[in-house]
Parts: sequence; C-alpha cells; structure tokens
Amino acid sequence: MPHARIKTPLFQPLRHSRFRDLCLANFISNIGAWMRIFATGWLLAKQSQDPSAAVLAQTANQAPIFLFALFGGVFADRMDQDRYLMLVNLQMLVAAALLAVAALGDAPSATVIISLTFALGAGAAFKVSAWQASMSSLVQPDEIEAAATLNGLSYNLASIIGPILGGWLFSLTGPAALYLANALSFVGLIVLHWRVLGGDKSSVPSTGASQGSFLDSLVDGVRHSFASPVFRRILGQTLCLFFAISIFQSLLPIYVKNMLVGSEAALGWLMAAFGAGAVSSAFALPQLRYLLKRAHLLGLATAVYGAMLLYFGWAPWLYSLLPAAFVAGFSWTGMVSTMNSGAQAVFPPAMRARALAVYSLVFSGALTVGGLAWGWIATIFGIGFAFKAAGMAMLAISAYGWLRQPAAKEGLQSATAEADN
Repeated sequence: MPHARIKTPLFQPLRHSRFRDLCLANFISNIGAWMRIFATGWLLAKQSQDPSAAVLAQTANQAPIFLFALFGGVFADRMDQDRYLMLVNLQMLVAAALLAVAALGDAPSATVIISLTFALGAGAAFKVSAWQASMSSLVQPDEIEAAATLNGLSYNLASIIGPILGGWLFSLTGPAALYLANALSFVGLIVLHWRVLGGDKSSVPSTGASQGSFLDSLVDGVRHSFASPVFRRILGQTLCLFFAISIFQSLLPIYVKNMLVGSEAALGWLMAAFGAGAVSSAFALPQLRYLLKRAHLLGLATAVYGAMLLYFGWAPWLYSLLPAAFVAGFSWTGMVSTMNSGAQAVFPPAMRARALAVYSLVFSGALTVGGLAWGWIATIFGIGFAFKAAGMAMLAISAYGWLRQPAAKEGLQSATAEADN
C-alpha cells in the first residue's frame, strides 16, 4: 500500500536561496572531483597490473574519512560552520593544485598520487558531516529527504560530466589539466562561505553546538549516536551494504584495463553510464518512495545492484555493460539516499554533525576495508570471481532484509518519526 504521508517534491528545497546557491557551487566542485577520480584511477591502473595495488586510489579517498570524520563532526558542531567549511575547501584546493603541479611533464609516481589523494580525502573527511548538517539545516524538516536526494543528484550528475570530460582532456593533455580543474572547482564554495562571514548571518541557522571541551563533545556525540536503536540499525545496514558495494568503484579501472582490455575512453563511458543511472534514479525516487516502503525500496535496490555485479563478473563486451552500469547507478542512488536521509533525520541540529560523522565513519570504513578485501580476492582468484562473489553477497543481504522486513521497516521509518518529534 502507498504511504499515508505526501512525499516532498524533489526540487522543493531549492526555494531556499542559500541552499540553491550552495547546491550550484557544490555541483561545480563535484565535476572537478570526478575528473580527479577518473585521472587517479586510470593512472594507477596503468602503473600496476595488480588489482590489490590498483584499489589504492579508492583506499586513499576513503581511509581519511574513516580516520578523521568523527573529529570533523566535533569541529563542525563547535565552530562557525561557514568559517570551518571555507577553511576545509581552501585546504582541498591547495592539495589539488599540488597534484596538478606534480602531474606536469611525466606522470607522477604512485606514491605522490596516493599521498596527495589522501590529503584531499582528509579534507573531505573534515568536510562531509559539516556539509550535510549545514545543508539539512537550511531546509524544513520535511524537506530533508528531498535535500539529501538533491545533494546526491548533484554528485551523480557530475559523475556523468566529469569522467566524459576527463577522458577527453586526459587523451589531449594528460592528467595535469584534470587536477587543475579540480583545484579551481573549489573557488565557488570558498567565495560563498566567505561572503556569509562578512555579511548578515541572521538567516543562517545556529547549530546550538556544545561549548564544553573537545573531548566532551566527542564522547557525547558517540554516546548519543549509539544510544539510538534506530541509528544503530542504520549503521549495521550501512556496514554490510557498502562493504559489498565497494568493489565497483575500487576495481572498475583495473577491470576495464585487464578484463575488457579497454582504454581511458571505455572507463569514462562506464563511469558516465553509472552516473546517468544515478541521476535518473533521483527523479524517480519521490514516486518510488510513495509506492514502496523504505525497506522494500532498499531491498529491491540491493538485489538489482547485486545482479549487476554478477553480470560484470562474466565480463561481456563493453557495450552490453553500459546498460548494466546504468541500472547499477540507479540502484546506488536508491541505497545511498535512503540510508543517508534516515541517518540525517534521527538527531536534532545540535547533534547532527557529530552523528553524521559516526555514519560517515562507518560508511567510509566499509568502503575502505571492502575495497582492500576485494582487491586481495581479485589478486588471488581473479577479477571476475571477485565481482561474482560481491554480487552473491548483495543478493544474500537483500534476501536477509526481506526475511526480517518488519524490523527493518520499523528501523528506517522510525528515523523520520524521531526527527519530527
């Protein structure tokens, strides 16, 4: 049966001018990020035939979030969020600019690539929970889910443009131009946050952050996060899901190079197809959420993604993989936005950044450990075997979720109820 409550239209949060401006600037930044992701993944795949070495690009991106996101959440709840986000974006601009300089002339070594990618990942770690908390505070409580979907839409739309543009520029100029574009893409966000610092902040919601010690804020955030049974269930689901999902992003460059014997153009088109599916999903999700329970939507998306991984495991030809990647992107957005909006809705603004930091820690930890594990499995048993094993794991997770659907439904739906109260 359909939900009783009316779902918020996807674009309704854009009626808030500050949310709209930040969304646009973030979209530009996301295009730069995807150009960098493309360049780094392809450079490392070209430098090594070993899948366990090729996954280091994913590890360098995600490991800092696992290590630092919790501290970033505490800083975000204790500092002026615009000042904090401006400084973090400035640090990421510098790291991307250094990558561009390193890529001039000959291709940089794997050590240089991974070190500076880690620095960018560290910036993302300190930024992620502050960004999500600040954006959700700019909209009404019933618009949080739509706002989370719009943020995902920005990221996924950029994932179409970034790899296609990146593949074209890479073939013409090499990686330096892609890294330079990534550096410049942070300018809009920096300017927007700087303008607020020098102007009227009456329209910017206060987080009500704790004024105790840093350690007290850290401990308090962790304690409150794990005290919520709803949030604990979301964390458990996130850990299982994204451990299996991590194989696609971490092994795709080496998959294209070794199994498809493809070029950077093939990688760009597969990444773009995935992004196109993710964008399409964002437009379809409001209606799907009206027709399906959250647990049903999550279980269906998980099963479809698992089937796609199985299909990739048989390594058919490139053009048959493009629609499979599209369907995978569609499912990815359904899973990510469902889990993310549920996590955002559990806690009030004063606790939200720290709780989202815990969520980001689990999310990125699953992607980091999962990427390394699948790289090791691919090295021993082959890339095709690894994709098939990840697909079977996701199908098993989906089946388990359907079997215990009443409890899962209660967990995910209670998140919104807790926020409303």
